[in-house]
Parts: sequence; C-alpha cells; structure tokens
Amino acid sequence: EVALQRGQKSLAILSPNISGTALNVLVANKEALQEKLSLVAVNLTLNGSEKQSALTDLELLTGATLLGRNYERAPAHVQPDDLGYARRVEISAGTLQVIPNTQTNPAVQRQIEHLRHRLTALSPTDDNRLPLIKRLAALSGGVGELKLGATSQQTRKVLRAQTKRALRTLSAAQRGGVVAGGGAALYHCLPALKDIQLNGEAALGVQLVERVLSVPLRQLLTNAHIAETGWIMHQVAQSGPSTTFNVLTGQLVNAYQAGIVDAADVLCAAVRTAASGAMMALTTNTIVYRKNPPESME
Repeated sequence: EVALQRGQKSLAILSPNISGTALNVLVANKEALQEKLSLVAVNLTLNGSEKQSALTDLELLTGATLLGRNYERAPAHVQPDDLGYARRVEISAGTLQVIPNTQTNPAVQRQIEHLRHRLTALSPTDDNRLPLIKRLAALSGGVGELKLGATSQQTRKVLRAQTKRALRTLSAAQRGGVVAGGGAALYHCLPALKDIQLNGEAALGVQLVERVLSVPLRQLLTNAHIAETGWIMHQVAQSGPSTTFNVLTGQLVNAYQAGIVDAADVLCAAVRTAASGAMMALTTNTIVYRKNPPESME
C-alpha cells in the first residue's frame, strides 16, 4: 500500500530471512496486486558483519530505511519516506545487482572515503582487506551495457564469444594487473632463470623454458617480416621490463604508454597450460594431431 501511495510500479524487498507468515503475506499480495505492482523479495544469504555491511551500503545507495527488530521501527510501521529508489534491480540465482540513481549522493561519497581510509591503514596481508575492497567496488563501481549487432546469426555468435573473452581478459587484468605485451613480458623473465641452479632433468627443464620464453616475441617479429630480429630482441632486453616492440610502427616503445599490454593472469595461465601439455606429451609419448581442424570464424 505504501508503494502504491508513492505511485511506484515495482517494489523490491531485501531481507536476511523471509519465511513463515511474512512469506505468505508477500505471496498473497503479489497475486492480488500483480496488475498494479511488480513485487519481488530477496533473501540475503550473508552472515555476521558482512550482512550488516551489505544492508548499510544498500541503505546508502538507495536512500531506503532499514526496518526490523534491531532498528528504529518494525516493517509493520513502514512510512512512504522509508522506501528508497533504484534505477534497476536485477536478480538471478545467487546474484543481486542494484543500480542506484545517477545523482551523486554525498553520504555515499563519505562512506567511500571512509572505506579507503580504512584500507590504507591495513597491511597488504590483512584478511580484512578483501571485504573492504568488495564494499568499495559495490559503492563506487558502475554498470555498463554493451549491445552487439550483426548481419547474421553466425556473426553475432562470433562477436558474442569474442566479447565474453575480452571481458574475461579485462577481469583478469583488473585482478592480477598487466604486463608488457607483444611477448615482451615473457622475454623479460629470462634473466630470472639465470639465477636458478639445478641439476639433472630439472636443469634441462629450466633450459627448455628459457628457450620457449623468447618464442612469442620472435614469432611476432617473424610474422611482421622484420629482418633484424636478433638485434631488436637484444634492444628489448636492454631497455627494461616496460619495453616492447610495436610491429606496426617498427619502434621500441613503452608498453604501458602505447597500450600494448597483456593481463598477467592470462600469461601465467598460458605458461602453465603449455607446461602441462608438454608434460603429458612426454609422459604418454603421444601427441594427437588433427589433420583438418575446424575453421575459425574469428
């Protein structure tokens, strides 16, 4: 009734526990008001301080008022001003996404500054850092919508797959950082292998890794039909870990300034996958080769 009084056409109720009589009332109201009000209820599956933090942040983002046994008023005494506002609420299995109003809320900004101040006071290994980082992301992060168009269903499938892969790479870059791209990061790892002192088969393994780490950069130069491959690779090695070679311009550049970067997590995963494949080939003495692999649409 309060939502209808405010002229709202949809209402989302968030609670740590919706069951029993409360659930029955919600179901009855949803059926009775389905033509006037779109109603949804969400159980927040959080515990302890994490639950309280989530409720507090949602209160700030939406301008709503927390109601319940531990707050000023019970839900039965809800007032129109207690209802908050959000541009959109998206709910799926295990996920709740609240997109708040676009207007800047001073209270939210103060909370963001407070959380950042708390983060600076914690050591990098403190277990309390991750919850604070998640709260900061929820309060200060944004939501983007990417629309893809194509002339055919097959082209759209390819674009969608490429977009998902790009988003995963972006997520990995945000999580683990970026390194110089164009094969330079792997090539810059070579000096670290020089300090590893091993014997026997382990030493042979290090030598193999040392040989393959230079292959991506060398192959890029070869594909670009650059003749002075050895000299360029020497210059890359001498110029520092932030340097790579731009095959389009034919110049040594700062990878970060030129935007030629790779996600560190992706590179690490590539090395691990290659090592795993090589290990399987050596231990099984078998390699399956596909003579006619399916053509890629990319």
